[in-house]
Amino acid sequence: LAKVKVTPEQVKAYYDANPKEFTTPEQARVEYMELSLDALAAKSEAPADEVRAAYDEGMKRNQWGQAEQRETSHILISVKSDASEADKKAAQAKAQAIADQVRKRPAAFAEAATKESGDPGSAAQGGKLGVFPRGQMVKPFDDAAFAAKKGEIVGPVATEYGFHVIRVDDIREAKVKSLADATPELEAGIKKAAAQRKYAEAAEAFANLVYEQSASLKPASDALKVPVLQSPWISKGVPAPVPTLNNPKLQAEIFSDDAIKAKRNTSAIEVMPNLLVSAHVLEHKPAQLKPLESVRADIERKLARDAALKLVKSEGEAKLKELEAGKDAGVKWPASLAVNRQKSGGLFPQVVDRAFRADRKKLPAYVGVESPMGYSLVRVTKVIEPEKIEDAQRLALGNQLRQAVAAQELEATLTSLRNRVGVTVKKGALDAREKDGTAPAPKKS
Repeated sequence: LAKVKVTPEQVKAYYDANPKEFTTPEQARVEYMELSLDALAAKSEAPADEVRAAYDEGMKRNQWGQAEQRETSHILISVKSDASEADKKAAQAKAQAIADQVRKRPAAFAEAATKESGDPGSAAQGGKLGVFPRGQMVKPFDDAAFAAKKGEIVGPVATEYGFHVIRVDDIREAKVKSLADATPELEAGIKKAAAQRKYAEAAEAFANLVYEQSASLKPASDALKVPVLQSPWISKGVPAPVPTLNNPKLQAEIFSDDAIKAKRNTSAIEVMPNLLVSAHVLEHKPAQLKPLESVRADIERKLARDAALKLVKSEGEAKLKELEAGKDAGVKWPASLAVNRQKSGGLFPQVVDRAFRADRKKLPAYVGVESPMGYSLVRVTKVIEPEKIEDAQRLALGNQLRQAVAAQELEATLTSLRNRVGVTVKKGALDAREKDGTAPAPKKS
């Protein structure tokens, strides 16, 4: 830097050639409204009876955990529902006799079920019916099974299939979230469902109001009970401090003549799912070129650094040629440093990368590369092989290398195509339709 001198003429020439670099972007300060599904949900209600009904429905689907279950065995004395009273009484008496017998000798239950039960499926298993929650069996059987204690034998219990002698083999206690604990989740779901029913209608009203009464957001705010908010200054093409104002389509409308000169609301734009925003410009500042004197020092530093980098590159490349030719080149090398791609020893990544590309068959090998601090000369004196590379590490490093090579090849291909075809990408070209008025005009919903 000490060898470089930047003249006022150079500063002026750079300033004149790069006006965009010194131009403050167009700015606006807006008021805006947000119509969101979440805001509607917050205003909705969740009646207690709906919460209870939703909880009970969830219980049926085991949404809140595992309900109480019973493991039972039974002996069925079958009798048809249209059988005579005599037959029914006979079946009931038989069931009663079996019940009395197995109450006296509980260990005989399985044997009795195998011999006497009219349910062939469970009889083959000693009467076992397995585990079930409340509501799975016919109601009389269900009520009796869930009213009994573990190990208790109850019956005869009459159902449409006949008379059952039931033994409760095990009780599996309920492990469920209580209604009180589930209520916040249930209320949120009910409120969101209510909001979804209202949102489409509210969104249409919002879009119509900001379009039809475009001089202000107040009519829409009053009608929909949505507050009007104010933003800090936002700059065109720069991320806004308010996330909902970052939407490109919304920003294009904010910085349009319709919003700035005609003082109209923007259209209601969906900046993200279920969130509509409309803005109204309060203040506007056009893009301005900063005075030369306010940026002179910055330009001088930039030009001086650019010139210094050219000098060190030229000097570095000259010394590299001498070193490659076997000459001393007046370079005073520091102590050798062992580095790898993960532990760079403080060297810039591009320096380490260039060092690893040196020809290991011709040591010492010399390489040179530009870096953020100037130009780096590297003398590679030794290649140290790793003692061991784990398969997982080898795979990861291989993937990294393939990605790096693919990225380089893609960039080279794109550059070649652009140069061959003559393609250039101009910043702001995608906003041209907004500037020249060819973008679709706001439409009434």
